[in-house]
Amino acid sequence: MRAQVDEYLQHPLGKPTYVPELVFIDRNRQIRGQFTGNDDFFKDQETGIRNLVETLLKEPATAKKSAHSAHKKQS
Repeated sequence: MRAQVDEYLQHPLGKPTYVPELVFIDRNRQIRGQFTGNDDFFKDQETGIRNLVETLLKEPATAKKSAHSAHKKQS
């Protein structure tokens, strides 16, 4: 099961996983935000979560994709 999660999250093999890990997945099953416990995101997590969720909710829904189509958004 862990291998499936690492694959879905595109987590590099051999890189340690930190807790917490917060992942935002949009309606198209694309990973739109991925943060680990040592990221600056957690310094003001309430604001960060609210802003990201509000951004995702404003986006229009599109055609559904398969359950295994999650990909990180390119920055």
